[in-house]
Amino acid sequence: MGGEIGKMAEAEKQANIIIVAAYKNGGKVYYKDVKHLITENIDSVNSVLKRYGKLYALLTDGSWNSFEIDYSGMKLRREKIPDIFKKKKRGFWSYTWRGIFIGVSVYFVIQLILWIAGRIGS
Repeated sequence: MGGEIGKMAEAEKQANIIIVAAYKNGGKVYYKDVKHLITENIDSVNSVLKRYGKLYALLTDGSWNSFEIDYSGMKLRREKIPDIFKKKKRGFWSYTWRGIFIGVSVYFVIQLILWIAGRIGS
């Protein structure tokens, strides 16, 4: 593996990090690891940044701290964890509550339809 991305793959093995490219598509955020970048024949850092925007180095010690990679001096600049790696906070309208609300609403609509049909039929 040659090129800058190939060197990153080698560096990943030696250090406890995963290097990923984060990008947005249609409002959702996705990321690709170095192996995916190599399979897409992307070999230079500039082409990764043009295509995907940012590269992150994630510590694999379980803390999921991330560092944005600053290529002006090839340093790792500490940054807050990107949204894609955070667990989403669930509020009142989480999937469970939304499901219960929709289920109860559908139940009452069906009951109303059956009641109206019963009134018409009699």
